[in-house]
Amino acid sequence: MVIDYATPRRIVLITDSIAATDMPDGVYELGGLKVVVEKGVCRLADTGSLAGSTLTIDKAFRNIISLGYSLQEAAMMASLAPAKSLGLEGLGNIEVGYSADITILDKDFRVVKTIINGKIAYEK
Repeated sequence: MVIDYATPRRIVLITDSIAATDMPDGVYELGGLKVVVEKGVCRLADTGSLAGSTLTIDKAFRNIISLGYSLQEAAMMASLAPAKSLGLEGLGNIEVGYSADITILDKDFRVVKTIINGKIAYEK
């Protein structure tokens, strides 16, 4: 409902991922507190309260696609909208004059390559 109301141009995909993101289930420390990660959910060990996220931006992208939004809309929410919300010119779009930063996804929307400033920074 929020995306439909505000439009993908004004929605920013974010994460509040903790250091244990993409790590196996287990006990970790977060700001001096013991946290337990089980099935990707992070909770404080002593109270069971949620303690951050293990969501990655590519998972957020896949979530948006699963809701029926187009690739273009998901890409806008993951790149151009965040850059604009921070007032960053020359980022978030693929066009002349923009930074040569891009993430390449496979058919399942999993990261296979990341290019930053025109140089490969990650390749699966």
